[in-house]
Amino acid sequence: MFSGTIIFVLFDCIGIAGFCGGLAVIASMMKKKSAIPFFILSGIGLLGMGYLASRNSDSALMNWIEEIVNCVAEGSLLTGSLILKKAGLREFRLFGK
Repeated sequence: MFSGTIIFVLFDCIGIAGFCGGLAVIASMMKKKSAIPFFILSGIGLLGMGYLASRNSDSALMNWIEEIVNCVAEGSLLTGSLILKKAGLREFRLFGK
């Protein structure tokens, strides 16, 4: 069971929000609004996985739920990333040309 302090939880939340939020902003800048819900779902799933993993549960059912939440989160991240790749992420420039 994770027994870290609130600072670690805070940094985890900030990191996930920055990561998924940054990808959602890039999707918006690329005019690929269809990728944004996948990045939001991924962020929620990653935060949910962190919450579920922090609970001390030896139940097989809870382990399956954790893995399903993880698969949905990672699958959403992959789907959003593939949408951006197909839209030309390689040529995208955040600043300048």
